Amino acid sequence: MKEGYLKEVYNNITKNGIVYKQKTKPILYHATDKEFLWNDKLTHLTSGGRSENNLVENPRLNLRCLKYPIIEPPKREIIGDSWVNNNTQYTDYKREFNCGEVTFRIINNITLVIWIPEKIVDRCYIRNISTKVHSDIQLYADWFQKEFCCKLGSPSPYQDLHMAFKENDPMLCNLVDKYGLLKIIDIDNRVVGWWDKSKKYVEFETHDERIAEARAFYPYKIVFFEDKISELEASIEKLPDLIADKICNHYNDFNNNQKNINMDRFEDVT
Repeated sequence: MKEGYLKEVYNNITKNGIVYKQKTKPILYHATDKEFLWNDKLTHLTSGGRSENNLVENPRLNLRCLKYPIIEPPKREIIGDSWVNNNTQYTDYKREFNCGEVTFRIINNITLVIWIPEKIVDRCYIRNISTKVHSDIQLYADWFQKEFCCKLGSPSPYQDLHMAFKENDPMLCNLVDKYGLLKIIDIDNRVVGWWDKSKKYVEFETHDERIAEARAFYPYKIVFFEDKISELEASIEKLPDLIADKICNHYNDFNNNQKNINMDRFEDVT
């Protein structure tokens, strides 16, 4: 398989009876030897054209949960599934709401953890989504206090909120099938993103809103910058003519000024 290369192409043009060789835009050949014109966009070269199927889907919000200290224990009985693990007592109380099934987990009678169901969110609301999730969970915390006559303290994170995107890249999907998990680790050795197959399909997941936002919008940003590049190239092509016009105008203005100066001197002498 050949590597891609650029071939410079020249056209013969005639100006004022003189023939010049003018370099045109290079034609890009990729590994299959299929030719693409210089103004074909990257999305055309790699994905066969833009379509909704090629764009990133809205993320799935997972692990939407918070924990609350129980300041005053419930005065009404809570009936749920109870068990003990590693000397820790758990009680799960589940209740159906408009959003789906919400889980209230009491740990050792001193901590309440609230889970609300997963949700697909519009990519436009990824920024500060944690604040919105906390606000949603607080509604169920208020309901729990009123329903069971108890008092809760200030909330804090229990598990990091995850934003998951369905992965469509065949190479990444094959790697996940082979290795089970792929991680992105930053310079501080922290896992900031990963690919796994917790669902029936491969997903890219992150708890960093900035990374999730970049993942959600990068196809659109690429298209935006590709369009800007075309506009920039058109502007650059006009530069030689603009510079020539400026030089010509400056030269004419200089000659006219010199003529006016000479005429003034001539009038002074006479």
